[in-house]
Amino acid sequence: MLTRSSRTKEDKKRHGGLTYVFLRSVSRTYPGSRAWRQWLSVQGRLEILGLRSRMTEYMKKASKNLEVSQQLQKLWYDQKAAMVEFHPGQKLRVLEPVAPWALQERWSGPYPVLEKKSEVTNLVDLGTSRTPKRVIHVNLLKPFHDRADVNMIMVIDEDQEAESEHLPDRLSTDLVPKPHTKDGKKEMRFYVDYRGLNSVTKTDAHPIPRADELIDKLGAAKYLSTFDFTAGN
Repeated sequence: MLTRSSRTKEDKKRHGGLTYVFLRSVSRTYPGSRAWRQWLSVQGRLEILGLRSRMTEYMKKASKNLEVSQQLQKLWYDQKAAMVEFHPGQKLRVLEPVAPWALQERWSGPYPVLEKKSEVTNLVDLGTSRTPKRVIHVNLLKPFHDRADVNMIMVIDEDQEAESEHLPDRLSTDLVPKPHTKDGKKEMRFYVDYRGLNSVTKTDAHPIPRADELIDKLGAAKYLSTFDFTAGN
């Protein structure tokens, strides 16, 4: 609050007849005063109102940008999407996390479908005591196909069994007596005729290396393999 101070005639004469108006502050706005606190409260309300208006504007822009980005993501995600329908009674496999590793998943089941809740959800009977029935999205479901019963053993006739195409190719084996036995008894052993195999086998033309030369050659080596001890190396 400002007031006008009083001056006498002598003061006017002293200043050449000019009248000066002196103003003084009745309540000064120094820090900690009542006026200072009122000014702070007004400024605080203005700052809060301005912040709220700016936040409201930013939220509108953010929600608009989010809607646009979601539409673009949906277009990219649904490029290969196809409508999948399951009927009640159909067996399905469910993608579930593996305990105790929540980030690992596996296909479990099969479980029957009880009811179709919507275009993308189905009520599935899991058969567990904790959650016997659960509504599951189609992205976590896939159909279960029963395998046909197949006999692993094929029964054929004796005539077909005697044919050459059913007999395995093997070398001829014969029973011959052992030349030396401990008790002098005549014991028999299997004899395999490798003459046909030896006639078509081609060996290396290199001579077998000498033992001392081989030791000198491989003495400073850090690693050895069976190829280093073969003929011709």
